[in-house]
Formats: sequence, structure tokens, C-alpha cells
Amino acid sequence: MIAGAVYANGEQKKATKEALKVQQSEIDASAATQKTERMEEARALRATARAAAAEAAIGGNSVDAISIDVMGQAGRDVALTETNRRNGTLASSAEANARIRSANAEMVQGIGSAATTGAAGYQNYMIRRKGATGG
Repeated sequence: MIAGAVYANGEQKKATKEALKVQQSEIDASAATQKTERMEEARALRATARAAAAEAAIGGNSVDAISIDVMGQAGRDVALTETNRRNGTLASSAEANARIRSANAEMVQGIGSAATTGAAGYQNYMIRRKGATGG
């Protein structure tokens, strides 16, 4: 019984860790996609601003400032996406660790219960044995 509980707990721990890997891979992939899309959008906006400036025959500091602003905002968005990715990964790790700790506590409780039951059974056996032998 105890060996079965320990084995089941180990299997549950493996499954939880595997689910964590999958979840973190999904978080990482989503963040990478968001960052790539945001940088592509920023490059397109910068190109549009440059084309519009060229068509209007304007240039100089104002066009450069717009380009810098567009790319700066994209950089801040990418940094925020990375922060959210890290926070998501930390949260999923904490959740998985909490599930593992809970499963460990349940296993220990089950083992303690089994030990108590076994000790009580042994004590009853010894009482009956002493009574049978006149002990």
C-alpha cells in the first residue's frame, strides 16, 4: 500500500512537471510571436512614415523623431511582453510546485494513516496472542 502511494505520487509529480514544460513552452512561443509581430508592425509604421515624408518632400529631425518614437514604443512593448512572459513562467512554476507539495502532503498523510492502522493491528494481534497463551 505504501509503495503504491509513493509510486503514484512519483507518477503524479512526473505528469505535473511534463505539463509545466508544455505550458511554459506555450508561454514562450506566444511571447516570441507577439514580439515578432510587434517589431514587424513597428518597421512597417516606420517605413510608412518615411514614405509619407518622402512624398511630401519633408525630412530632417521631425521624420527622424517619428521613426525613433515608433521604434522606441515597439521596444517598450517588446520589453513588456518579455516581462509578462517571465511572470507567466514564474506563475506556472509556482502553481506546479504547489500541486507537487499538495500531492506530497497527501501521500505523507496516507502513509501515516497506513502506519497507524498497521500499528493498531499489530497491537490487537499482540493482545490476542497474550490472551491465547495466558501471557
